[in-house]
Amino acid sequence: MSDILGVASNAVAAYQRALNTTANNIANVSTVGYSRETANFVANPVTQTGNIFMGTGVAVDRITRQYNAFVEANLRNSNSDLTSQEPMVNYANRVVDIMGGETMSLNSALDQFFSSARDVSTDPASTVLRSSFVRDAQGVADRFGQLSSQLDSIQEETSQALQGQVDQINSLSKQLAVVNTQLTKQRTADSQPPGLLDQRDQLLRDMSNLAHVNTKFDLNGTVTVSLGPSINQDLVVIGNKSVPIGANFNSASPEKVALVLDPYGKPLALSGPTSGSISGLMTFREQVLGSSRAALDNLAKSFAGAVNEVHLGGIDGYGNPAVALFAFDASASSAAGGMHVAFDDPMRVSAAAQFRVIEKDTNTSGTDATLLYEPSATLVRSTPDGQLLVPADDISKVFVNNPHPSAGHAVSVASSVPIQAVASVARGMQDVHFYLDAAQSGQNLNILTRDGRALVGGSLSDAMQETLMTTSNGFASGATYSEAYLNVSGSSGYRDMQVFYGAQATVQQQPVYNSKDQIAGYKTFPAVLQGNRIQTGQTGAIAADAFVINGVALDGLVALSDGSTRQASDLATWINSKTYVKADALVDTVTINGQAVSADDSTRLPITVIEDTSDGVPTIGGESILNMSMEIGGQTIDTTEVTDLNGLVAAINLKSSDTGVAASISRAGNEVHLVLSPTLNSGVTAVAYNEIRIPPSQIRLSMPLSISGVDIASYQDGALTPALRNIYDLATAINDQTDNTHVKASVTPAGELVITNEAGYEGQDITIDTTYYGGSEANALSISSGVYGGNLRLTQPVTADDSGTGYTPLQLTFGASGTPYEMAQLGFRTEASISGATPDDLLVFVSGAGMSSVAASYAGHPVDPREALRSQSLEVEFTSATHYTITDKTSGTVLASRDFDPAELAPGLEYQGLRLSFTSAPAQGDMFNMNGNQDGVGNNDNAIALAALENKHLVGNKTISAAYIDHVNEMGNIARQATIAQTALTVVHEQAVASRDELSGVSLDAEAADLIRFQQAYQAAAKVIQISGQLFDSVLGIR
Repeated sequence: MSDILGVASNAVAAYQRALNTTANNIANVSTVGYSRETANFVANPVTQTGNIFMGTGVAVDRITRQYNAFVEANLRNSNSDLTSQEPMVNYANRVVDIMGGETMSLNSALDQFFSSARDVSTDPASTVLRSSFVRDAQGVADRFGQLSSQLDSIQEETSQALQGQVDQINSLSKQLAVVNTQLTKQRTADSQPPGLLDQRDQLLRDMSNLAHVNTKFDLNGTVTVSLGPSINQDLVVIGNKSVPIGANFNSASPEKVALVLDPYGKPLALSGPTSGSISGLMTFREQVLGSSRAALDNLAKSFAGAVNEVHLGGIDGYGNPAVALFAFDASASSAAGGMHVAFDDPMRVSAAAQFRVIEKDTNTSGTDATLLYEPSATLVRSTPDGQLLVPADDISKVFVNNPHPSAGHAVSVASSVPIQAVASVARGMQDVHFYLDAAQSGQNLNILTRDGRALVGGSLSDAMQETLMTTSNGFASGATYSEAYLNVSGSSGYRDMQVFYGAQATVQQQPVYNSKDQIAGYKTFPAVLQGNRIQTGQTGAIAADAFVINGVALDGLVALSDGSTRQASDLATWINSKTYVKADALVDTVTINGQAVSADDSTRLPITVIEDTSDGVPTIGGESILNMSMEIGGQTIDTTEVTDLNGLVAAINLKSSDTGVAASISRAGNEVHLVLSPTLNSGVTAVAYNEIRIPPSQIRLSMPLSISGVDIASYQDGALTPALRNIYDLATAINDQTDNTHVKASVTPAGELVITNEAGYEGQDITIDTTYYGGSEANALSISSGVYGGNLRLTQPVTADDSGTGYTPLQLTFGASGTPYEMAQLGFRTEASISGATPDDLLVFVSGAGMSSVAASYAGHPVDPREALRSQSLEVEFTSATHYTITDKTSGTVLASRDFDPAELAPGLEYQGLRLSFTSAPAQGDMFNMNGNQDGVGNNDNAIALAALENKHLVGNKTISAAYIDHVNEMGNIARQATIAQTALTVVHEQAVASRDELSGVSLDAEAADLIRFQQAYQAAAKVIQISGQLFDSVLGIR
């Protein structure tokens, strides 16, 4: 009996728990996140009675949740995928409704704008039509602003939604961390309270609504959560710790959002959720909102830019150059939001064109001409905001503004293509100077207009011209080469320009101040052209007419064949003694101590000088030079300060501008002569000298020195002889050898050592010989060993120019055969310059193969080419049916000479952005005048051009309206695709929900069946207990 009772009692207890579990399931049928629970029955251990094993009944092992990790993960993933489409569907449709709606569409405003432009073109003098045009232009700007404002509203709304969802993620993460803390109290998940596990799973499902989550479960049911692509990165829940995320909105592009992990600790960029509503919001903001804003801003800029470009190309009702029609507020958050009309006055509408063409009455072809200004990209041009664009090779971008050789730009010219572009000079630049250094034989600078007019530089061969004249070199299409204005200045030059090619110096002026520190006048100084060292080792000939000094051509120099080399003094004598002299300057004009001295010819008067005298003072004609008197050409030479022969030469040369005679010293063996020579017609005198200056910091007194093969200081028996204690000892050592080296030295007050030629050897080469110290090359001067050539200095007396308002400069220019290479042999830099403003764009080249260097200086800035053209009157003349010229009517300069194709009429020709079109081919003799239009209300060309923008491709290959419609359609396609994806994902999600409900959901039918089954079992077990009691009572009743 006891066994029956025990079995029945266990059964009653077990089924009572089963009934409780079923009742709990029924009670939680509507509880969100509840998982159905089941009682797990297990048989109690059997007992052995004799040879028989008897069962002891049943027990409930545990109450378990109906849960499957795969089903739950699938539900979370489908949930994330579905919620990611909702923001795209909702917000993208709103954007499409806004931009594509009848009331807000941009196209209706554009249609009205272009209609008003057409109306103005019918009557450009009407202020009513002009006012309507301004109103409709503002209507377009307002429509852009309204659309931008609507996008701003959606942006703000989605920003708040995104921030709210980020906050939800952080809240759920905190709650999940708390649940994990509670779960750590048990060792296994089976031991956990089912309700706690349900709470965990519900939190994960809520998080999956917001973002895709990766999970990892421990044995006790605690979960690790990641928002990244894998469970190992971007963790937001780790055990009982949660890590917050933050949303950073880009101030420059507010539609862009970056998610940050642990923003208040150690922030790390979050990879970004791939699904969920946060992902959907971010995708919408980037793909739709950002794209729409960018498209709207681009349309605003493109439309305003195109309209402004045309508007700026005309003149307003007052006859003034137009201003931009549209402007943008720099403080606005977007271009579309900041767009507005730049003026209110309807008379400032640009209806008339800035240029006009007038056909000559005598034209025989009957063709009608139209003129447009459409500059190409190669020209300096204005942007809609008035800024000037210059090409990449502009002088200001290639060269620093520094004429010194150290600032030069290396130029390499290949022998295969013997001409190399250097830079361009924009119209309006002023006082432009280019300097050619280290020129190779045959090299020249060349400055030309874009139409091939050679202005400055050397002549080009036919082959070079063919190589040069291409559009790739910056020349206009059809340009031809001409040297008609090459190196010609003034009224005969190109547009009356002042140009120069050679080496030059100007008269210097120093202000003189009065007692009130006011400029009372100016002190003038002669123009001095200071040369560098001449090239040493010269022996070759210099052709006659290679060089010209102030209009006077120099004779040639014959080649040296006696083994000697040309010295600076030889070049000075050559310049000073050429045939272009003042007539009879030396005939019966020189008296010394009252005695006339006659010359054998008019070009040279040698006077014997005795230097070897008892007192060391040179004598002429037996008289000391200290108390001699001299007159030349009736002019008294001031000899009161003369102490030596050099002083006498200087005194004579001081009066050269009055006497026409220059003095020099000639030494040949033991003979010394004071040589008087006529100066050039130009009044220029040349002086040769050689000077080496050594700063005190360079002096090395322990080093040897040898000059011109003579040891100044050398090591003998290990000691430097003579011993040099200071710089003065070094100067003395040099001077001790002057008779052998013809070199002397002195020390300046600043401590510099100055090495020069002795008197009579001025300008001769000075050789610093190679010496060695300590096994390496060194000398006491710390300079390189070698031959140091002399220098030339040309001086031009102060002379008024032809106008009487200025001074004549000293100019050494090229004759028929001179080149920069030969100029460099004389020690002078070749300069190609333009004084004043440049009236056209210029191109600069170096011709001739070899390496050289070019430096530049410049002033001014580029001017607006449109305004420059408006101030000109240009005449197009057809010299034949296939050729025409363009002439500047003001100066008479032929600006271009080109061939004409009668089949190409629209445009027939182009000049600096002016495009001249014809209705039929012009005939020989036809002439057309192109100039700036000044009539602001009698011309409608610009209004017609504004209206024509409606059908022009302003955005890629689309009109402005087509581009707008295409963008709206593109956004509509995105919205439709999102809707389709949402529909498909809804089916997937519903299947995932059904799978979970089938496993974990509560079914009242199933629970009712279980309730009946468990009730019957419970009643049966109770009956067994009753029967066992009756049996027990029966046993007790047996007597």
